[in-house]
Parts: sequence; structure tokens; C-alpha cells
Amino acid sequence: LSPGDRLVLYSDGAEAAFRASPSSSGHQEFVDAVLAVRHMPVETMSLQLAGLVDDRHRRNGPEDDITVLLLDIDEA
Repeated sequence: LSPGDRLVLYSDGAEAAFRASPSSSGHQEFVDAVLAVRHMPVETMSLQLAGLVDDRHRRNGPEDDITVLLLDIDEA
């Protein structure tokens, strides 16, 4: 990792919240959501992702715990 990079770690519950159908993993839908907000400051990005995950979680019903961790890599 280099200064300026952003690391996004998440549990499978985040993907499950974006599952469009029982046969979908939700992976691509979640990745698309992350990519759509990647330009935002990390604090704003985390709030936007939390809102999207929460909205999807409410619509699709709870399936799993959800963890999303965002880390900006700064210069040492």
C-alpha cells in the first residue's frame, strides 16, 4: 500500500445486504456501491456506505452481521 491509497475491508454480511436475488452473492453490487463513493473523504464515504447498507438491509431483511472498515493510508 502507498500513501493516498484507501483500504476497504468488509464482512460477507455487507455483500449479503446487497443481494438482489437468492442466487446473487451481492459482491458486485457492493463493489459498485463502494466505487460510486470512493472519491469522497473517508468520513463521508463511511456515512454514505452505512446508509446504503442500512437501506438494503432493511429491504432485504437481516441475514448476517455487517462490518465495513475504511482506512486511508497516510505518509509515515
